[in-house]
Amino acid sequence: MKLVAIAAVGLLSVQCSQEEEATPSSPSSGTQYVLALAADPDTIDGDGTSTSTISAVLTGDGSPIEDALLDFATIGGSVTPGVATTDSTGTATTVLMSDESSSGGLVSCAFGASAQDQAWVVFTPVTPDSGDTIGPLPPPSDTTGPASVLIYSVSDTVIYVAGSGHDETSMLTFTVLDSVGYPVNVPVDVDFDILGGPGGGEYLFPTSGTTQDSAALVSTYLNSGTISGPVRVVASVTGTTIQSNAIEVAIHGGPPVKEHLTVTTERLNIAGLCFYGKIDAITAFVFDQYANPVPPGTVVWFTSTYGNIYPGSGNTDPNGTVCGNDLISSNPLPPTGYLEVIGETVDGGGSIIADSTTVLFSGCTVLTLNPLSFSVPLSGSQTFTIFAGDALGHPVVGGSTIEISVSAGQVSVTGFEIPDALSGYTNYQFVLYNTHEPGDEPEFCTVMVTVTSENGNVAVAASGILQ
Repeated sequence: MKLVAIAAVGLLSVQCSQEEEATPSSPSSGTQYVLALAADPDTIDGDGTSTSTISAVLTGDGSPIEDALLDFATIGGSVTPGVATTDSTGTATTVLMSDESSSGGLVSCAFGASAQDQAWVVFTPVTPDSGDTIGPLPPPSDTTGPASVLIYSVSDTVIYVAGSGHDETSMLTFTVLDSVGYPVNVPVDVDFDILGGPGGGEYLFPTSGTTQDSAALVSTYLNSGTISGPVRVVASVTGTTIQSNAIEVAIHGGPPVKEHLTVTTERLNIAGLCFYGKIDAITAFVFDQYANPVPPGTVVWFTSTYGNIYPGSGNTDPNGTVCGNDLISSNPLPPTGYLEVIGETVDGGGSIIADSTTVLFSGCTVLTLNPLSFSVPLSGSQTFTIFAGDALGHPVVGGSTIEISVSAGQVSVTGFEIPDALSGYTNYQFVLYNTHEPGDEPEFCTVMVTVTSENGNVAVAASGILQ
């Protein structure tokens, strides 16, 4: 038997690079954006100099959006700046300055056409001489009744499925304006409706209401169900087609449960006993009791019985997935080749839950062929057996190939591809047929078997006579 190449234990240089993520300045398709506006304070003097800080928080799929350009505008007073960029928390601010001719400022904010919100700030009039307030002025006497419904505030743009132990309701407040942009000065009945949701039993309470106070506000509460997903809610003036834009609230999943925690690796078998620095990517899938993705940012940490893991932990994305961790073949190495990769997180009761998966560190390629010499009679055949694995009897890595070639005669198969497996797939057979015709001279024949593998490329030859 002649060994053409023998793999040896060595070091594999691993280089890692991280590309910077581009942050959006405009909406991206496929992302669920939610914009929430708040005013501090929500009542200022209508003297032309008093101000209120307007804060806008933009999230996409439940996570803050940084470096997004938000447009601000107002009916009543003025805002500066008119365009602002969100920071790392998804927050951008502008300043509303009152004027002396309006009863309030209705500030609107938009992220393109993907997300909008409004906030109402009351301007309390003052006397020209003393500066003392004289109380809110009534809307113009020629008001024509309700003309529009605007979003006033959203208490929570993210809530969680029922029974999760987290916030399960969001207060949604609307304001009804007349044709000149003032809050209506008479009570108006308003209906609330869910335009679309995940269909897990989410509901609104109450389903209707009547405007209150000088800002003509009316509110309802969105209550989550058992399925995560976005919900769109609108308010409309009862008996009319006057309707608000949709408020979008994201329902996130509950805490992890053991029955819905899965840890897996990209490959079952890597050449970890043959080379240091071989990499196997680790992924965890984390869901709640209703099979919803857990809240984004849920932490999962990883350990292994042999080898090492870097960086060792990660956070779930909106799909409940944790990526970006690698199992690295390095000391201590498993004496049997087998090791466990374990992922752990914390359930809703504060207990640690875990799942694990088995990985094989296979050794350098060992190749045998039997028999190594042969004599095949006319019209006869010879069966050969191949062992292609490592010294512990494990298979080499998936994607390895076995190539069979002969200098004379014909073989039943010219090769095999070895699958990714923890065991088996080490023994193979093929048949050499003598294709001579009667009267042909005996012929020398060489059978060559070659394994190409990450575990090492090895070849072995057998020789004999075809009669």
